[in-house]
Amino acid sequence: MQYQWLLFDFDNTLVDFTNTSKKALFQSFIDYGSECTEKIYATYKDINHQVWTAFERGEMSAERLRPERFARLFAAIEQEPASPPVFSKRYLENLVALSHAYEGVHNLLDTLGQRFQLGLITNGLKEVQRPRLDLLRMTHYFNTIIVSDEIGVAKRD
Repeated sequence: MQYQWLLFDFDNTLVDFTNTSKKALFQSFIDYGSECTEKIYATYKDINHQVWTAFERGEMSAERLRPERFARLFAAIEQEPASPPVFSKRYLENLVALSHAYEGVHNLLDTLGQRFQLGLITNGLKEVQRPRLDLLRMTHYFNTIIVSDEIGVAKRD
């Protein structure tokens, strides 16, 4: 059996989401005249995981997810550098600006794209994933790109 399509996840497969997310959070605190610590970041990771799990189960919309994770974080750390919706917007902007691909990803996609149709399926947010793909010059590799936020259904469904 000859495969015709290869499907990729985006975050932590083609790009280093973990480090980018951490840098974006720290930068967002700085942008609002505050300081992020490793303890705050650890709290954010736990809260973010809870919120994304709720989204993936269909218990929370992507619209609610955006500010909710920061509302919960700010309640947990007892400080609010900016309102959760405003902070969320800045965080997402920083997430785009600070993104980078893993070494060798472009060569890999070039090579695979000569033999297969390539698709990308991601649970990310539309205002983050599309601009990151463009910024990292990856959009053209994929014959189809599915962003869960755009179709209203999370991966595995």
